[in-house]
Amino acid sequence: MNQFIEKIYAADATSGYTTLGQFFGDFNGADKSKDLNSVLSAIGKLSGLMYNIGLIVFGIMILYSSFLYVSSMGEEAKAETAKKTLIWSIVGFILIGLASMIKNVLDKELGL
Repeated sequence: MNQFIEKIYAADATSGYTTLGQFFGDFNGADKSKDLNSVLSAIGKLSGLMYNIGLIVFGIMILYSSFLYVSSMGEEAKAETAKKTLIWSIVGFILIGLASMIKNVLDKELGL
């Protein structure tokens, strides 16, 4: 990957056209692995933000399904809707947890 990036910047330096290298700034003589690490760091921060948003949505959905169940007052259709909402909220929570575990394993294995 780093060799590919270096070839892009080398071609950019000789072409004079507006390319990715010019768009992101002058990288002649810069440490290109540092740039890649900053991109990976930004992706890591974004995934952390999405994880936190997912947890907030999970909490809201639990409260919403509880409200639906309490307000059903014995009506089976409303109670069933509340149960489905709760089940899908839990499924979403499990998926968020699995995604977080996969990210952590990849971070450890790849040394990111």
